[in-house]
Amino acid sequence: MDLALRRKGGMDFIDDLKSDRATKNIPIIIITGRELGSKEVLALEIRDVKYLRKGRVEMEEIKNEIRRSAQPQKPSAAVENGK
Repeated sequence: MDLALRRKGGMDFIDDLKSDRATKNIPIIIITGRELGSKEVLALEIRDVKYLRKGRVEMEEIKNEIRRSAQPQKPSAAVENGK
């Protein structure tokens, strides 16, 4: 997704997805031409969102990130133990 959305800001949209039980585990990859500040990058990292900058990444890197994000995630030990 891009952060520049018409109706709602990208960060707000990410917060909505991550706060909804049905969508919180959907991987999100931001691909934007906008340079983000360190606070914005940290906010994305906290939300487990990958940030790629248009013009600074090769198509192969984008494909690899999509493949990696599409892989089923192994549950953490806490989830396996019912916590």
